[in-house]
Amino acid sequence: MARRPLEGEGKALVRNALDQANSHNVYLEKQAMWAVKRKAEEEAEDKRHSGRSERETSRSSSRQHGKRDEDQAEFRRFWSSI
Repeated sequence: MARRPLEGEGKALVRNALDQANSHNVYLEKQAMWAVKRKAEEEAEDKRHSGRSERETSRSSSRQHGKRDEDQAEFRRFWSSI
């Protein structure tokens, strides 16, 4: 059977429990803030990378089109010379 806390002891136990709960809540709030900040940073990073990859893709596709045009011209020259 649990003993009854002494007069001042009960208040101290309650105060300690509330302090621990408050500390844990502060920790959880900070953890949530860090998660939101990290997600925002990742989205900003993804935006930067997606913009870069679109530019690189358009550059490489224009190079490929140029190469294809050169190949077609060479093909026409070859067949016209026969």
